[in-house]
Amino acid sequence: MQVLPDAAKGEEPISTPDVHRKLSVMLLDAPVVKTVQRRLEEMLRDSLVVMEQRGRAKYWLKVAGASGLAAKAAGSMTHDEALALQTLRRFSTWRIPKLVADTLAPLFDVAGKRLAAVNSEHERRYRKWIDKIEVEVGSFTLQYPVVDSDVFAEVSQAVFYEQQLEIVYQPRTKVDNTDAKVVHPLGVG
Repeated sequence: MQVLPDAAKGEEPISTPDVHRKLSVMLLDAPVVKTVQRRLEEMLRDSLVVMEQRGRAKYWLKVAGASGLAAKAAGSMTHDEALALQTLRRFSTWRIPKLVADTLAPLFDVAGKRLAAVNSEHERRYRKWIDKIEVEVGSFTLQYPVVDSDVFAEVSQAVFYEQQLEIVYQPRTKVDNTDAKVVHPLGVG
């Protein structure tokens, strides 16, 4: 990743053999050209690099911000970690200094891409969870109720798993009531 030109700096892309040459200078035991090609294609799938086809040659360029921690995280970030980072982004970007937010932006972007890559119902829950929470601005003062931590944990889990509770309410005046009402977890707490 270090040898690739950076799109953020407006550098020109380089071919696969050129990437291999640069790696050969940097590393004692450089991989063969075909291995370099495979690794570049893996990074392309993870949206860390862009590829430009010129004839039969492939030219490579790393995307803006795809270096450092973001590059390392792209291949190994779990959905839990991606959700945590996206939640952190929503809760903290307006509270932390701009320089810190700009430094973390590529990592937040990788987390967003990870959450967008949904391959199963379980992963879809992570994607939907981020849309179920909102953040109030600091100038809005809330009076927080005292909530039992066990109840909060159960309700949070129910929201995550999209569970619902079906309730039949029977008031004294209507004993034969059999109409069920569906209550979502946030209405239970």
